[in-house]
Amino acid sequence: MATSMEPSASTGSTPGAVGGTLLEQRADVQRYEKAWDELTAAALSPTASRRYIRDLIEESRP
Repeated sequence: MATSMEPSASTGSTPGAVGGTLLEQRADVQRYEKAWDELTAAALSPTASRRYIRDLIEESRP
């Protein structure tokens, strides 16, 4: 979604398994942008994700 350097979108869509939702209200688009920004900020990098999963596998082995 948008970052501080990109303009905010006026519409958006959310894909789903059997269809999606078109977001046309500015407030809805902004809520989804905020949620996306928070999720991507909290996410591990690909390298850290691999390390985390590898560590979990190692810990679960007898």
